Amino acid sequence: MKKKRIGAPVPIRALSKLWKIMRLSVFLLLLAVAQTFATTSYSQQTRLTVKMQDAKLIDVISKIEDQSEFFFLFN
Repeated sequence: MKKKRIGAPVPIRALSKLWKIMRLSVFLLLLAVAQTFATTSYSQQTRLTVKMQDAKLIDVISKIEDQSEFFFLFN
């Protein structure tokens, strides 16, 4: 009768596959957490109403700056 070794070495191929699965799982978990925080950010909840006809671009940008916390730099 042969004795079974409890601490038998694990093949390198199995460890490589396990490592890839673990990396993918951690990546997907971090992606899900980042998406959760992105849905509650300020820029997703901000609503602006700008109704202007035949207006200059500078006037439109000024109106947006007045209604929000956004700031535009242009030349």
